[in-house]
Amino acid sequence: MMVELQRSPGSEPLWEVAALDHGTGIRHRFFMASMGRRTRGAIAVSCAASAATFVALQWLGRTAGSSREERRESLPGDDLVDRPHFVTDHAVTIDAPSGEVWPWLLQMGWQRGGWYTSRFVDVLLFPANQPAAERIHPEWQGLVVGDTVPDGPPQSECYFVVRELEPRRHLVLHSSSHLPPEFRDRYGAWLSWSWVFVLRELEGGRTRFHFRTRGRLGPLWLSAGYSMLLVPADFIMGRQMLTGVKRRAEGRTPPALVDRSIAGRSAATLGALGLMLISPIVRPLHLRWGATSSEVVAAMPGDDLVEGAQFIATRAITIDASPADVWPWLQQVGFRRGGFYSYDLLDNLGRPSSSVVLAEWQELTVGDVAAPMADPPTTATSLSIAELDAPRYLLWSKPDSTWAWTLEPLDGNRTRLVTRLKVRYRFRPDALVTIPLIELGDFAMMRRMLLGLRDRAERNRSQRQTESPGIR
Repeated sequence: MMVELQRSPGSEPLWEVAALDHGTGIRHRFFMASMGRRTRGAIAVSCAASAATFVALQWLGRTAGSSREERRESLPGDDLVDRPHFVTDHAVTIDAPSGEVWPWLLQMGWQRGGWYTSRFVDVLLFPANQPAAERIHPEWQGLVVGDTVPDGPPQSECYFVVRELEPRRHLVLHSSSHLPPEFRDRYGAWLSWSWVFVLRELEGGRTRFHFRTRGRLGPLWLSAGYSMLLVPADFIMGRQMLTGVKRRAEGRTPPALVDRSIAGRSAATLGALGLMLISPIVRPLHLRWGATSSEVVAAMPGDDLVEGAQFIATRAITIDASPADVWPWLQQVGFRRGGFYSYDLLDNLGRPSSSVVLAEWQELTVGDVAAPMADPPTTATSLSIAELDAPRYLLWSKPDSTWAWTLEPLDGNRTRLVTRLKVRYRFRPDALVTIPLIELGDFAMMRRMLLGLRDRAERNRSQRQTESPGIR
């Protein structure tokens, strides 16, 4: 039978009725009230944990490794950025004299010695850059005041200017260019940013290496965004730069490369899951990973096939191999073909992607299935070749999505590989699965795929040159 429960004044109207079955009551109201308290408690704990994490990252991004005295002292170049919106200080002690540290600072920069961060960070954030130098390069030791230190490809217009330099003591760099060009043109954005590197001799032939950044920028919303994102990022980037210089100056060997065993691939896959979790946060950035502003707005094959796309991602990478060397790897992409050159445990059922060109998949033409994701391929899980002009461009398509590739030859027998994925979401029951898969998984998988394509094409070319030294 049904019995009405009485509600005391001021209590929450959660459940008005409880069912009684053979004298045993199922007290819905009290159960739900308890659940409500637990939910509110969980939300409060999550919010508190998030706030504490944010505060901790801000503090570490501003101070990690430095002492209170180091943060308070005046350094050369402090006057370049008046009333900064953010200041970060990081420091490390190096078991080498300043004379052995200084050459590593002189050769820093894009397509120079790099910034000495780990290869994982370089690949994630600066895919077009070469690995950080592991030796002193004499050709980069002539840095003087007024020189520019590039921090990106020429088209990015991103660089520092040397403002002060005292050998073995300090180096001061300043930038007003570290902004996307469209920010400057559309919003009137501006930036003043200094990097100061100070070396102090310690007893025992050691060196204290102090790195300070000061930044001021506008409009206010941009300043707030940079402070929220770049200061925590500086905890990683700044600390890795210092420890990278420390390792090199002390003459220690680089860490071993990640192996490709099951254990190694499992570890890499865990790293991919981390990228997936942050993908929604960095969505505007990852949708153009590696691509220049001109590449993002340029027309590509198939742009007119998907109107009203909610997901448009343009990514790019430079490959030290010709378009003809890259093309075969694109032709054989797919499950039970060459694989996707990405995280095989996630997209290839653990089967390693091919490390050789497979002749049986090199004759595909318009209308053929492309990049199948299941066996046998279906229209729901596979694309087909819509356009093809070897080795210039390739377009895969299916209803509501296109995946385009262009291969532009560069000087030095290199290739600029640009890819664009366009997806129009259909809000059907299966969208509960497909949309999160795209939004969370695409960046990690696509980034890894581009790197895998690059590594295979470059390795294949290098092997052929070794076998036939006359080939260029």
